Amino acid sequence: AAGRQGAAGWGERVAAGLDRLAEGRGRDFGEVDRRRAAAKGVKERLVARAESLSRSTEWKSAGDEFRRLMSEWKAAGSAGREQDDVLWKRFSAARDRFSAARKRHFDEADRKRSAAKAAKERIVARAQAAAGAADTRAASEEMKRLMSEWKAAGPAGREDDDRLWRSFNAARDRLSQRSRFEWEQRKAQRVKSLQDALFRKKQFASELQSRTYDAERRLGEMRMRP
Repeated sequence: AAGRQGAAGWGERVAAGLDRLAEGRGRDFGEVDRRRAAAKGVKERLVARAESLSRSTEWKSAGDEFRRLMSEWKAAGSAGREQDDVLWKRFSAARDRFSAARKRHFDEADRKRSAAKAAKERIVARAQAAAGAADTRAASEEMKRLMSEWKAAGPAGREDDDRLWRSFNAARDRLSQRSRFEWEQRKAQRVKSLQDALFRKKQFASELQSRTYDAERRLGEMRMRP
């Protein structure tokens, strides 16, 4: 009887231990489920933010925000393999859309800068040719057209813009100096021509006055004759 009681007591202790183990495992599983649910909630918010951000054209600030979201994603923990995979695909797709749009934007900006650089290089070459042209008036008109083309060409990037502008402006200055010198020469020639014409007119007037005096004198002498 004592043996049977001892065996029964041992069986009860084993059963109780198994119950406690099952209860502990249940608590553990419940904690895992709560953590996964919390991680899922965090990642769903991160996905929603990423999908909204994927349409942004604020490339710098949005790129920084995506990096912060990525750090938060890593810190969120696991939502379970299935949920993690689903949410990660959405998060990754949003990030890829933004990255692709940003790349297209900067590729287009690079293309425009390259085109502007090429256009301004051609403008500089034409300006340098105009600066040495024989006909400075026609060259000045060409420079005006080139300035309009320069403004329409768009930015080529600060370094290239500064370098090309210095070359372009130097050509404009050379032509301006030549035009000024030629204008001064023409002005001097006009002044001399006017002075010569004035001298001739004064000389003619003096001769006319002398002839008039002689004619009046002869007329007076004729009237005095008997």
